[in-house]
Amino acid sequence: MTPIWRQIYEPVGKFKEVMESTIEKITMAEWNNTVKELNKESAAGLSGINYRIILQLSEELILFMVKFGNLTLQTGLVPMAWKTSVILPIPKPINFEYNILNTRPIALLDCFRKTFTKMITNRLNSVLKQCNVLQGYNCCGLPGECTSEPIHLVNNFIEDARENSKKLWVLTQDMKKAFDSVGLEVLKRAMLRIDIPASLVEWIIVLFKHRHLKVATAYGLSDGFTGNDGIDQGDALSPLLWRIFYDPLLIRIQQIKDSGYEMKVTWLNDINDPITWTQYRL
Repeated sequence: MTPIWRQIYEPVGKFKEVMESTIEKITMAEWNNTVKELNKESAAGLSGINYRIILQLSEELILFMVKFGNLTLQTGLVPMAWKTSVILPIPKPINFEYNILNTRPIALLDCFRKTFTKMITNRLNSVLKQCNVLQGYNCCGLPGECTSEPIHLVNNFIEDARENSKKLWVLTQDMKKAFDSVGLEVLKRAMLRIDIPASLVEWIIVLFKHRHLKVATAYGLSDGFTGNDGIDQGDALSPLLWRIFYDPLLIRIQQIKDSGYEMKVTWLNDINDPITWTQYRL
């Protein structure tokens, strides 16, 4: 790793205290509030237990699951059932032609696991949003953000370049198998960089490392195989991890001088008084 990248991946340090809230003990109230948010139509994993069943659990069983979840977070041990999933290849709406490459694989995960990862996601979302932790320009994974923002931004650039006869180069990339592209070792560095507690980082890495996968076919489940890298599509935590994974790259791009597009905007404080107009460079 070059000195520039070592510096970028160096832990920030200033978020350590606020990040401690992400490893506090899970409570019954947090469990109940999280379950209310979950999609009740979501399919079950191999256990066959879906959210509708979880909603009917007795208080005694819920207390047991809360204690169990706290135990996994404290010890860093993840049950094998949470690391086992069924891959369901969903045919794309056009040009399927019985080609496995023209499918969208969805992982059917254990619903108890997804309940706990949803709680972790909510905790991380709260800190990352409140403290503006992620600095790279990205518009996914956090509440209140929308992926349409970059589209509007690029459209404004195109209109400005056309109106002012300026040169504009736009590069787009279709990231196939985006979640599979997430290397766990680099993800670990990216999480430690923003001061996520080491114990939680290790728990997340263990959750996704050496996953046991099976594929649903017309003839039943395939033989199992091991996924050593990547994160699961279908887990609420995955979009946020994808965002954290790419944040160092986006920050590095922002550091490169003369790499962006400059646009002047005039703000009309008083439309009838040009003296009050303010010009900004974006």
